[in-house]
Amino acid sequence: MVNMKSKASPFVKHFEARKEILNIWIKKMGYKRNPFLGFTLPNPELLVEMPDFLESLVDIIVANERPAIFLRGPVGVGKSTHLILIRRDIKDLQDLSGNSFRTAYIDRSGLHARQFARLCAIGFNVKFNKTDDSDEIMDAVGKDIKMKYSEDQIRSVLLAEDISENQHEIFSKLQYLADLNAEATEEPIATILMTGTTEYFQALAAVLPQIADRCEPIDVPKFELKHSREFIGRRISYAKKEISSFDLDNFSIKPFDDNAVRILHESSQGIPRDLRLLCRAAISLASDTLSRKESEGEINVEMARMISNHYKQFLTEV
Repeated sequence: MVNMKSKASPFVKHFEARKEILNIWIKKMGYKRNPFLGFTLPNPELLVEMPDFLESLVDIIVANERPAIFLRGPVGVGKSTHLILIRRDIKDLQDLSGNSFRTAYIDRSGLHARQFARLCAIGFNVKFNKTDDSDEIMDAVGKDIKMKYSEDQIRSVLLAEDISENQHEIFSKLQYLADLNAEATEEPIATILMTGTTEYFQALAAVLPQIADRCEPIDVPKFELKHSREFIGRRISYAKKEISSFDLDNFSIKPFDDNAVRILHESSQGIPRDLRLLCRAAISLASDTLSRKESEGEINVEMARMISNHYKQFLTEV
C-alpha cells in the first residue's frame, strides 16, 4: 500500500504541522474549537451589539420617514451584523400607526433580476409560478405587500446585503418596492435596508439619484475598545461552549493580556473583520511559542505588537 502522507507536497506537510500545533494550543486552553474562525451564519450570541446605534436604526424604520435606508461603511465593519440584529428586534415592534412588521432577508450577492425577485418572494412567503419573469414575480410581491398592509396591518421590511455586487437591473425592483404606498396617506408601506461601502453610495447618488434620493444613508460605527474586548470575550466563551451563560459584566479574555487587546484593537482600527484576522494570527503565534516551550500559550503585548506590525501594510491596503 502506498503511503499517501509520504507523497504530500511540502506545502501540505507544513499546513498539517501548523494545524497540529494550533490544535495543541486549543486543547491546552480548554477550548473545543478555534475561537476566531469565520462563520457564514454566525451564532447571534457572538454578535457585539451597539445598543444606541441599533435603537436609532430601528427608530428610523418605525418612524417610516424614508422608504429606504443605506447602511454604509468599510468592508468588515459590521453592516451585515446589524441587519441580523434588526431582523431579530423589529418583529416584536409596531410603528406609530400600530402596524407590525415582517422581514425578508437576502444575504446573497452577485444576483441578476430574476434571482433577486425570487428571493424577495421566498423571503416574504409569496407564491409565484416557476415560469414567471422578474417583473411578474415582483408584481406578485407588491400585491402581497399591499394586501398585508391593508388587511393585516403589517409593514414589510426587505434586508439586502452588499447591494452593489448585484446586477444593475435590480435597482428598478428596489425602486418599485420603495414606491409602494398606502393609497389613503401615500406613506411608504415597504422599507428597504441595504448595505454597501461609502464609495458605492457616492457612486449610486451620481449614477442613480432616483434610488439614492429615496435613501437615508447611515454610517455604521466602528468598535470602541470595550467592543473589541467583548468581541474577544464572546469568541473565547463560545470556544469553551459557555456562550449561553456569557455575562457582559463579568467575562474573561484570557489568554489575551488587556494591553495586548488594546494594541490589536488599535491596529484593527475598530473593524471587527480585521480584529478577528489579527486575533487568529496572535493565537497562531502563541501556539508556536507554546510548542517550543517558550510560553504557556498566552498572548502578551510583545506578541500583539509583532502581529500588528506584520499586518499593518496588509490592513491598510485591503
